[in-house]
Amino acid sequence: MEKERATIEDQGRQVEPEGKPQEGFERKFTQADVDRIVKERLSRQKASHAEEINEENKAKEHELGEKEAELIRRESRVSCKEYLLEKGLPVGLLDVIDTSDSESFQKRTEKVLEMFGGSKRESAPLASTEPPIHGGSVAAAFRNPVHKPKPFGAIDDDN
Repeated sequence: MEKERATIEDQGRQVEPEGKPQEGFERKFTQADVDRIVKERLSRQKASHAEEINEENKAKEHELGEKEAELIRRESRVSCKEYLLEKGLPVGLLDVIDTSDSESFQKRTEKVLEMFGGSKRESAPLASTEPPIHGGSVAAAFRNPVHKPKPFGAIDDDN
């Protein structure tokens, strides 16, 4: 019985009897061998999957960083535009002066205005939104027209 157990263990350890290759000899694995092989394959798979996830996370972080920087630039530009409108200054200064930092933009705008002699630009008054008065000379001109047009195709007898 011990001889059979030794033979089975030898076959489980993939040892060929007498060290010579035999025809029909089938490799057999023990449960420990199968477990070890599965663990190795799983660890390789987990490592490659972890690398893929890490690369995807880096790409997403980079994309989010770019979007955040763009959002900050836009917010700063809007803040600078609000400052110009509040002060009654031309909005064209946004294209001339750097808008990445709103505080430095305001300081630079003040320096430019000092150089060109004026702190505020005068704006033209708005047109009147009141309805026209019907008693004016313009309205009277259209009430009783002196000229009466002739119908189309009428012959002119005055000449």
